[in-house]
Amino acid sequence: KGCPDWCEMPETHADTDQPDDRRHGTSEIHVDLSLEPPVYERFPNSVIAWLDQHVTDAEPCIHMNGEMLTLEEARQLAANLNELCDKATP
Repeated sequence: KGCPDWCEMPETHADTDQPDDRRHGTSEIHVDLSLEPPVYERFPNSVIAWLDQHVTDAEPCIHMNGEMLTLEEARQLAANLNELCDKATP
């Protein structure tokens, strides 16, 4: 089975690789947090997220700052964040 369209790392998982090593993924996205102090005084504190799927999983998940979210959970979080932003916008 080939890579899904969103997979940005097809070179990291060949059909001949061990099953445990076969994952689809995207590059990380970073959102720097301006209200948080920098890490080690020079690196911005940030939210980091990426899409990941083991080749045997039914669907991908989103890794975000050490947590794993289903696609539905990520959509709910995005909707809730948008709702909070809308409340704060006059």
